[in-house]
Amino acid sequence: MTTNMTIDQILWDLKYCDGEFPEAAFQAAREKRTEIIPRLIECIEEATRDADEFESVGTWGHIASLFLLTEFEAKEAFPAILKSMCSESVYELYGDSVTENFPQIAATLAAGPEEFTDVIDDP
Repeated sequence: MTTNMTIDQILWDLKYCDGEFPEAAFQAAREKRTEIIPRLIECIEEATRDADEFESVGTWGHIASLFLLTEFEAKEAFPAILKSMCSESVYELYGDSVTENFPQIAATLAAGPEEFTDVIDDP
């Protein structure tokens, strides 16, 4: 029963899914959408810091967070996602999702082209 999962349990399952799709955690996240959005953003920010510092991330929560935030159309997540996508360790974080999914994510979450100005201007 997903409705009994706490936010911490959901995030744990998303991070440590051990190669199996965490369907119950995804469903529970959908049921707690409003509550979990800030924590999903934190998950992306944490993974980005870890990748930049340690050049790897040992969990999968940031990837699940990316897809859930896009599904939720959580525009408030776009700055953290964009910063993550601009990380030097972006391929360690997201692999081929960078090129395969980022255009759709940006189209869904960016308020407009002005959100890209700083990134475009930053060599």
